[in-house]
Amino acid sequence: MFPLFCSYSWSSAKVQGASVTFINGLITDCGNEVAKRKEREDWFDVSILKEPYRLEGKIRFGYGFFWSR
Repeated sequence: MFPLFCSYSWSSAKVQGASVTFINGLITDCGNEVAKRKEREDWFDVSILKEPYRLEGKIRFGYGFFWSR
């Protein structure tokens, strides 16, 4: 799902066979729509910070960036 007015390259998703849906709103509105439809349509949520250890990796990256300066 993409916001109606977005700067993301949705055309590359379309070329690879994705079903592209546009939502009239922000990226948070897209996330809300995915949350509503994932149970009904048997989707797997691959949003950021949903998988284990993703947050820890981001924290470690932040510390590395901070201490490298």
